[in-house]
Order: sequence, then C-alpha cells, then structure tokens
Amino acid sequence: MLKYFRSRISIRRGAGHPTWGATWIDLGRLRLIRCASGHPNVWMIVWRRNQPEWERRRQERLTPEAIAAARAEDKRFAAEARQTALAEQATRLKQAIQTQAPTE
Repeated sequence: MLKYFRSRISIRRGAGHPTWGATWIDLGRLRLIRCASGHPNVWMIVWRRNQPEWERRRQERLTPEAIAAARAEDKRFAAEARQTALAEQATRLKQAIQTQAPTE
C-alpha cells in the first residue's frame, strides 16, 4: 500500500488558466488544493474519479437550438438582474435624498 501511494504523490503549481497561482498536492485520488490569492476559498479538497473535466462527446450532443435557447435564457436573466439592481439603486438614492432634504 505504501509503495502504491509513493508513486502517486505529486505537488504541482498552476501557471495558466484555470489554475492561476494555485498549488495542489495529489495523494492518489485525493487532491488538496491551496487556492490562489483572491479566491474566495483558501483550501479545497477534491476526490478525483478518473473522469475528464470536460467531455467533448457531451458538449457535441447539444444541438445548436439548445445552445441558442440557453444563451437566450442567460441574456434574459442578466437583463432582469440589471433591471433589479437599477431599481434598488434608485430606491436607495431616493431614500438618501429624502433624509438629506431640509425639514421646514
């Protein structure tokens, strides 16, 4: 068992996308990741299952219509989020103006 583990131990540092500055330690299938500065997590623990991060087959199964529908939904969601943010900002601005108005 120890011999198996020795051959599966490695330490790596990310230099490009998507790992910018992260460092990870592989202990067999267990991966301990020290995240890059500015990342919301400091450490992450991953149990790898010998599956690729991105499968070309799965991506190619999406039809152009499905991709277009997903993009349209994303755009609609982004527009609604912007509209909500603007409404909240306008409400805060009105409240600030009302609190600063001189009372007579």
